[in-house]
Amino acid sequence: MAAAPSAADLLYDWQVWVYFAVLGASLRHQLRRTTLARCAIATAIVSATWFYILRFTVDYKASGGADLFDDAYRDVLKGPSAGASLQLLTWVVVATCWARNEPVALVGTGALGAMSAAFALTPV
Repeated sequence: MAAAPSAADLLYDWQVWVYFAVLGASLRHQLRRTTLARCAIATAIVSATWFYILRFTVDYKASGGADLFDDAYRDVLKGPSAGASLQLLTWVVVATCWARNEPVALVGTGALGAMSAAFALTPV
């Protein structure tokens, strides 16, 4: 019987490395065009967002889950928090449409990090 996958296995997944490389490049571009106050707001938003994502991922992998992406969306779309989760997912679609004239780094930061953080980083 094969060992169950662990959260540490994600460190060796090339897709995880590509994901965070693109997010890092997008954030770097966004940070160059913003203020320190906006950077602090965006950092708080991304930190809160990724705290919950990483907590789910670690718990999921520890329980032996094998289809993280699909099961994460299934989890978001059911249960008591489904309404709020659907609103947040819908916000990403609307925000992406609003950002059509912004640099691609804004959409990259938003889609891969947190859309609210991307708009917090946008200069006025």
